[in-house]
Amino acid sequence: MSGLAIASVIGGLVGDWIDRKKEKDKAKHDAEINQINTTGMWEMKQVEGANASWKDEWFTIVLSSPLVTIAYAVAFDKPGAIERMREAFSVLETLPQWYIYLLGAAVLASFGYRTIKEFMAIRNG
Repeated sequence: MSGLAIASVIGGLVGDWIDRKKEKDKAKHDAEINQINTTGMWEMKQVEGANASWKDEWFTIVLSSPLVTIAYAVAFDKPGAIERMREAFSVLETLPQWYIYLLGAAVLASFGYRTIKEFMAIRNG
């Protein structure tokens, strides 16, 4: 086999490998674009559903109530309010684990998993 024939065979193999790599990269790119579009549509549906829902506001009020209680207790010299809040948290610690998981899932659904994930990433450094 001559050097030209060997070079032609090697060139053909390399060309085929490059073509397969391009096809694989394009398929991967198309899958990523599809995932982005699917995620975007899901988020749009979540936003549309949230426009008619009070659950986000309700969770915001519930989750901020300890802060409001502390501010009230300090502003109006009511240390008993803080003690009652501590008692409430002690009772919350006795709730069944399955209930805590359901509550966590409801909060995640309300505020969005991505938002909570970003918050935890910032919190954990």
